[in-house]
Amino acid sequence: MVKPTPSTLKTSKVKVELEWEGNDLPTIKPNTWVTLLRTVDGEHYEKVKIQVFTDKDSVIDFGKVPTTDKDGKVYTYRIVQTDKSGDPRVPEGFEQKLIDITWTPDPLEDGQVHTFKLVNEKNNAPRIPKTSDTSGSVYGYIAAAFADIASVIGGVKLRKKDDDDK
Repeated sequence: MVKPTPSTLKTSKVKVELEWEGNDLPTIKPNTWVTLLRTVDGEHYEKVKIQVFTDKDSVIDFGKVPTTDKDGKVYTYRIVQTDKSGDPRVPEGFEQKLIDITWTPDPLEDGQVHTFKLVNEKNNAPRIPKTSDTSGSVYGYIAAAFADIASVIGGVKLRKKDDDDK
């Protein structure tokens, strides 16, 4: 295989499309960072670039990327939702549907365009407070429920005693 030189290196254009699904979606979507990674061996990924989706974006463009390394080994690209430093993270209250996160370009074709697709689905499960959450802890909810039950039982006993006195 002939090693590519800067003048013969083939490139592809990479874009990422983000959709939001679910009930009760926020009017303003949270900023969502996406990191483009690449590998030649399928195991060791390196960061290529981090970009952010703002509330106004549905597609971001990572621009041109090489299809091979300097030795002619074909890259496989992957996208991951991350925080702004590149650590994996999906916005709070959402779950990522894995739609299309990995792609290997054709090393012989120049100018390919690939659009990755991400879908964030609203997680509508009720929030269960952490036990350290004093503002609405599980123990607080249980105590309130027992207090309600006790007041009902107490009211029934009081009425029964009042009825016996008659």
